[in-house]
Amino acid sequence: MMISIAEALKELKNIDSKIERRIAEITRYCSKMRASKDEIENQDKHVEDMRKSVLDLANNYRLIKVAIQKSNLENKAEYGGNTYTIAELIMLKQGILKYYSNLYDAFSPSNAQRQINESVRRNVPIDKESLEAFNIVPQLYYDSERVRKEKEYWFEFGLKIDMLIDKNNHTAQISV
Repeated sequence: MMISIAEALKELKNIDSKIERRIAEITRYCSKMRASKDEIENQDKHVEDMRKSVLDLANNYRLIKVAIQKSNLENKAEYGGNTYTIAELIMLKQGILKYYSNLYDAFSPSNAQRQINESVRRNVPIDKESLEAFNIVPQLYYDSERVRKEKEYWFEFGLKIDMLIDKNNHTAQISV
């Protein structure tokens, strides 16, 4: 049977809740005091049925999850002239984008001002004439325009990632 990834993700949530409910039932009915009466009819059979059900559900979960991951490795999306697998987009969203953000935040002209303030032990901005008089004009070791453009690209891309993944999840089909 073919279903969209969006449907498969809903099914994973459904399976997860079924597993949790069955485990709760097993916890409740898997043992009793020897002299007490069973809480439900055929309690031993019920517990075994719940155990088998959890194993079957967990296996179905695994199969669906593998099908989704395989699809995410095969399906691609484009942004800014670059092609990414859905798996790459998910990795970017789950944390790699923060590395790009931190990288470009490090290229801040305010770092030069901070360094100057520390070197003259002042916490107020220094005017240009004073900087030149003390020969402490900041020197930047990067192309600020290139850094600005790259930072903008990754920021905009970060805003679009959810849309690209969502589009894939509603169009890509997997076999379950």
